Amino acid sequence: DLHNINGHSRDHLQELWYSHRFEIQKKISLILKAGIIDPTAFIDDNAYADNEIEQFMNEVFVNNPVANLPSYDGGVAVEFEWDKFHLRLVGMQSKNENGRMDVRKYNWVGAQVGYKLDTSLGEGNYRIYAYTTNKRFENWDADAYETLKGFGLSLDQQLIKDTLGAFFRAGWQDDSAKIDYNRMFSIGLNINGSLWKRKDDEAGIGYAYLKTPSKAELKHSQVFEAYIKFKLFSYKSLSSDITFDYQYIHDKALDSENTLTSNIYGVRLNFNF
Repeated sequence: DLHNINGHSRDHLQELWYSHRFEIQKKISLILKAGIIDPTAFIDDNAYADNEIEQFMNEVFVNNPVANLPSYDGGVAVEFEWDKFHLRLVGMQSKNENGRMDVRKYNWVGAQVGYKLDTSLGEGNYRIYAYTTNKRFENWDADAYETLKGFGLSLDQQLIKDTLGAFFRAGWQDDSAKIDYNRMFSIGLNINGSLWKRKDDEAGIGYAYLKTPSKAELKHSQVFEAYIKFKLFSYKSLSSDITFDYQYIHDKALDSENTLTSNIYGVRLNFNF
């Protein structure tokens, strides 16, 4: 995945950008970023399901798959922050590997509005976003090109302050173009290790349902994942943790004979400097 990123002759280098923050007034700021960027830093972020290194391993719990976020390509991002409110705009150009050579490049534009809510339960973040591309994606009959467009939600809320949190995602995209999924939702919990008197430990549980277009070979997919992460040690600037992970994946095909079920067990060892 780190060779010829997005069809470019670029290996390993994922991001290269310049960012500047303008302080307009107290609690009001404007942030500009340009270069090779990752739009997931601005769109569809989530406190409990946003990092495949520290949280869930399955990509459906990292970012919404129907948002089609074109990470690690050229673009510009603008973020306006006003106290607990934010407005983010991202514009990028990427490549469509399925298209003809003369229409491989496409433009992607997304916007997100979010609000941070503090209550007696703890902190909550509520976001809604939408995106669109230009007409550069193959349709189901392969004789024309279509636009990808859709919208989604990404919510996280503490239920017991610093101990228990929950997340919810949902998304929809138009299925005029040939796509894998057109609707999805995911829900889950984050449990802090303070419940067993180890505040640096963490556990997570998530479930996702993905619906396919009527012309697709699959009917729907379901994913369940659970993980528990233990802090091994922390010494000065060096720390380490280990995660034990389980995934259950069920792909329901239109033909029941081709329905697939997978059980995946994983171990992840992290060293942080």
